[in-house]
Amino acid sequence: MVCKRVKDMVVLGSTKRKIRLVGQSHSLLKTERISNCSEQTSVGSMPQNNQHFLLKMADTMPNLLYVYDLEARQLVYVNAASTRLLGYMPAQIQRMGDAFFHRFIHPSDLAVVLNHFNKLAESCEDETFDMECRIQHSDGSWRWFHSRHAVFKRAVNGQPKQIIGTAEDITLRKEAEGEQNRKSQWERLMSRIAQRIRQSLDLNEILNTTVADVREFLQTDRVLIYQFDEHWNGIVAVESVADHCPAILGTFIHDPCFAERSVRPYQQGRVCQIEDIYAENLPACYVNLLAQFCVRANLVLPILQGDKLWGLLIAHHCRSPRRWLDLEVELLKDLTTQVAIAIQQSELYCQVQKLNCALENQVQERTQQLQQTLDFADVLRHI
Repeated sequence: MVCKRVKDMVVLGSTKRKIRLVGQSHSLLKTERISNCSEQTSVGSMPQNNQHFLLKMADTMPNLLYVYDLEARQLVYVNAASTRLLGYMPAQIQRMGDAFFHRFIHPSDLAVVLNHFNKLAESCEDETFDMECRIQHSDGSWRWFHSRHAVFKRAVNGQPKQIIGTAEDITLRKEAEGEQNRKSQWERLMSRIAQRIRQSLDLNEILNTTVADVREFLQTDRVLIYQFDEHWNGIVAVESVADHCPAILGTFIHDPCFAERSVRPYQQGRVCQIEDIYAENLPACYVNLLAQFCVRANLVLPILQGDKLWGLLIAHHCRSPRRWLDLEVELLKDLTTQVAIAIQQSELYCQVQKLNCALENQVQERTQQLQQTLDFADVLRHI
């Protein structure tokens, strides 16, 4: 058995079969018959056990390599990379059969994957097809993969029988792209909020629009602004909430421990991040309060007016636990600064309005007094 290379292909002498190697990962994409191997340059002798050699080569690849049988509707081969990339051994994936796709492909991507394989099943040419999808790791996380497929084996009538594919983990790239997109989205949102603050003195309108925008950005279930009174009790002043969660707008909350436990930390800029209220060591009374509002994960940031703690910006995730990203926290810190500006502007406007009203009242009083003096003087002249 002799192994030879033709440009980017490895030629297996006795089978007269060449396997294309793509990129540094040596992804196996395509097989072709060749009629003559004698003119190719030898790169060494193939080990006697062809299958052992090919399996060893496949298992050293950093990417997934697999063969899918269109008739049996199952993966008939998966290389060892599945253990590292998905957390499942090859035999486990093969035993799942066609259920693998429905169990582990992201629901939003499943239709794309099935349509992709339908195209391959109808392919007449030896062409490759690319796609991207999310696959769930055994730890529950979702991993992005870029896959490339080609027909590996055809039936006697020429119809595709088996598909060979490679899949590269592109999760880090997707996360970087997503973070950049979210930053751009946030910058547009902050620009809109700043413009509203400049153009409007209606604080209620500004705050209601802001919490609605933030809830959409975070893709969470509830965002609210909580305002304190002089005794550190408070009221839900504005709220944006999903239909499946109870509305708590206007709810008055009395927390006798807040003044002692939390005022000072929040005045110093504390941010409270809770991924799962049942998995952290929280006081029972606080867990019960959050559970009453169907909260599972909680993110709280202070709204400050100088050194004064005016209120809190709060995001609630109700449907499941949630890990709040550092990017989300940093962006919401910027938002609380804008909200504080809007509040200060509104309070200054109210103070000016009060001063104007007081001044108008004084003018009216002085005018009345002056008129009374003139009237009295007029009476004296007629005596």
